[in-house]
Amino acid sequence: MARTLDQAKRAAILTAARSIFIKQGYATSKMSDIAVEAGVAQGTLYLYYESKEALAAAIGEDFFARLTAQFEANVRAIDDPEGVVALVDWALAIADQERVVLSLAKERKDALKSKHEGRIRLVTQIAAALAELMARGVIRHYDDVTVLAELVMAVMRRLLVSFAIFDDEDTATLKSGAVTMLQHALFDDVTVAAYRMVKRKQSR
Repeated sequence: MARTLDQAKRAAILTAARSIFIKQGYATSKMSDIAVEAGVAQGTLYLYYESKEALAAAIGEDFFARLTAQFEANVRAIDDPEGVVALVDWALAIADQERVVLSLAKERKDALKSKHEGRIRLVTQIAAALAELMARGVIRHYDDVTVLAELVMAVMRRLLVSFAIFDDEDTATLKSGAVTMLQHALFDDVTVAAYRMVKRKQSR
């Protein structure tokens, strides 16, 4: 009979791996150090994850699942141009909190098929959320909502990569550019102009 693995221990191992990757960097991290950090024998660690690469993949999958759910929720919450600001703020917060995971995704070149499949699922979910906003008359109409979803995702990816990995971008400029682009992509010019007029009055 196959041995049932302890999910709490699995989670503890992933937490330990993240900690070691942060302290030592992915390239120089060792499974033995991860085992010590997790408080398990090295043999036990290998029962759960056969390699450092498998650990990195599991961390990435967990992050992507959370990212997808939060991304979709933030898109569905948009009801005016201010919702775009909230979406961009969320992306910048994620980039700051998950620098290590995002760097891992860039550093590791394997699992391209699973990354591609995950991206397709994400596009589908974001497109569905945007289609719902269109149906409610919240955002402007597009004949092909997938094109809009691809645009939104491209801007989000730019935020995540620039802020989390390159770390040499001016955050205020990065945020302003992303907000402006997405507000004009999602809302008509009259709505955006009215929103900005209100914001200017509030800032006086």
